[in-house]
Amino acid sequence: MRYDLNILWIEDTLTYYEEAKELLESYAEDSGISVKFYYIQNVKDFYDKMRNNEEGFKLYDIYFIDYSLSDGVVGSDLISLLRTKKLMQTFCFIHLIKKLQFVKL
Repeated sequence: MRYDLNILWIEDTLTYYEEAKELLESYAEDSGISVKFYYIQNVKDFYDKMRNNEEGFKLYDIYFIDYSLSDGVVGSDLISLLRTKKLMQTFCFIHLIKKLQFVKL
């Protein structure tokens, strides 16, 4: 059985996205998963895309959202919008920093 996944990736560091995407594509292919990535670097573009998306109509299976985005926006703000529009119910939040921090959403 082959799985097809659409992933929206919101990340303001292009080099990180490109490197991580390459690794994930390789892993997915080895696992029999077809993955299509949609990349957004600018938070404004994310808000525009979500504004045009119908409530409850899910275009993406998975969202990868950077926690520390540009312009002082944090990933949890974007997750709140996705939940409000009923586009996402469950999420996994990973935030890498020098010391461990817990973020309650």
